[in-house]
Amino acid sequence: ESGTMSQLLERSELFDPLSERLSAGMPTFGTCAGMILLANNVLDGRIDQRSFAAIDITVRRNAYGRQNESAGCEE
Repeated sequence: ESGTMSQLLERSELFDPLSERLSAGMPTFGTCAGMILLANNVLDGRIDQRSFAAIDITVRRNAYGRQNESAGCEE
């Protein structure tokens, strides 16, 4: 879940170093929650959730409903 991942990155003090690496051109790839964390525009996101804004895409969080209804993608 992208919100939990964002919180864990903050608590472990990994968000900013990883953001710096991404900004410097580190190759990246993300699906489901990873794509949400990398997107520069997140629709229906949580207000306490940060994004790396590393890929110029718009994603919608919770597009498929709750986790148990989404066939393995984002909650």
